[in-house]
Amino acid sequence: MYDRHLDSYIKVVELGSFSKAAESLFVSPNAVIKHINLLERDLGLVLLERSKSGVVPTPAGESIYRSALSIMEASSAAIEEARAIQDAGSHCIRFASSLLRPAARIGRRW
Repeated sequence: MYDRHLDSYIKVVELGSFSKAAESLFVSPNAVIKHINLLERDLGLVLLERSKSGVVPTPAGESIYRSALSIMEASSAAIEEARAIQDAGSHCIRFASSLLRPAARIGRRW
């Protein structure tokens, strides 16, 4: 569907900081930096300009950011549609029995 590192990348771009993105994602700043480095390595692109005052996306990074938002939206829609299809074709019936009074007859008839 989509690369999980995109979640970190989107937060970094939106918040302009690795530490703010890490706080928002409930992970360490080092984990966010690693996610971004892996994403840049996998894509073969420099996505962010890093400075002491924060980070800003490069032109290529801005393009990836816009596309990532679309990818995540399409991925969520595809998963929801697949779940709806799966749920439409199946019905779940549950019954409980006691250890003191087992429901063996129901199980045999079922």
